[in-house]
Amino acid sequence: MSSDEGARPHIVVAGWCRNGTGFTRVLNEVIARLQKHARITWVGIGATSDTHVLANGATLVPVAMGRGDPVGAYLIRDAWSEWRPDAVLVLNDIWYLEHYARVLGPIRGKVPMLGYLPLDGDFPDGLQLPDLRAFSSLATFTHHAAQGLRSRLAEQGQQVPVAVVGHGVDTAMFQPRTALTIEARADRAKEYFGLAEPTVVVLNASRADPRKRIDRTIEGFAAYARQADHPIKLCLHQAIAHDGLAEVLRARIDDLNLQSHVLWWPPTSGPLTDAGARGALQRLRDRHQHQHGRRLWPRQFRARGLRGDTVGARPPGLGRTMG
Repeated sequence: MSSDEGARPHIVVAGWCRNGTGFTRVLNEVIARLQKHARITWVGIGATSDTHVLANGATLVPVAMGRGDPVGAYLIRDAWSEWRPDAVLVLNDIWYLEHYARVLGPIRGKVPMLGYLPLDGDFPDGLQLPDLRAFSSLATFTHHAAQGLRSRLAEQGQQVPVAVVGHGVDTAMFQPRTALTIEARADRAKEYFGLAEPTVVVLNASRADPRKRIDRTIEGFAAYARQADHPIKLCLHQAIAHDGLAEVLRARIDDLNLQSHVLWWPPTSGPLTDAGARGALQRLRDRHQHQHGRRLWPRQFRARGLRGDTVGARPPGLGRTMG
C-alpha cells in the first residue's frame, strides 16, 4: 500500500456483485465515485472470482456462498482489525441488514455504518422490523418510505436516523430523446421490437417481484389500452425473472386479455448485461423522470474524513431496478 493510499479513508462496502442486478449497478456507480476520495473494499455477494482489484481501483472480496455467511457480515468481522475501516456502507433489503447489525454492531465502535435499503409501499400493520440500532444511519429513496421507516422504528423503540437518497437515473446511459416527436418514437419502437406498425411502447423495467406491484402497471395499462386510439404495447423487463413470479403476471395478463399487447424483454428471460441494449430500451420511453436525491453521507461519515460531496446530490448509480 502506498503512503497516499494509507492516508485516504478506507470504506468497506457490502452488497451484491452480480451482473444484471440493480443492486450491482448501484454499487458500481457509487463505488466509482467513492474511489476518487477513499480506498474501497467491496465485499461482493454473488461474486465468483477470487479477490482482485477492479478497473476502478476498488478491491473486490467475494462472499463465499453456501457457507453460513450469505451477506459477508462475518467476513467483515474477521477482517476488521486488518482492514480498519473508517466507514461501512451496506446496500441490501431490510431483512439482510439485520445480519450486519448483529455481527458488526458489537465491534464497530465509533466507525459509522450506513444501511441503504429499498422500500416500496407501506409496512403492514403489526410487522416487527429487525433490530437495526447498530446502524448509525439508514437511507431509502423516497420521502414517503423514509417517513414510514422512521415511524415504525420509533414505535419499536429504535432511534436510528433515516435519510433520503433519491432513486436516480444513470444519465450517462439513460437520457430522453427530447427532440423526437411521438411519431418518431413510435417508429423507433417498431424497428427495435420488430413490430408490424409504429407503436407507443410503455416500459416497466422492474423485475418480476411481488413488491414491485407490476400487477398495478398491468391493470392501469389495460384500462388505458381499452380506450387508446393508437397502437400501444406494454414492455415488461425480464432480465432477471424467476418462473414462479413471472407466471403470476402472465396469468393476470391472460385474465385481462392483454396477451397481444405485452412485450417481454428480453424475449427469453435471462441476465441482460449489454449496456447498449439497456440504454436503447430505456430511451424508447415517452417520459423520463429523475428524482433528485440528498447527499449520501451523514455527518458521522464526514467526521471521519469522508467528504460530503463524495456522492453528489444526484447519485447516478442509485437508479434501479434495486434488487
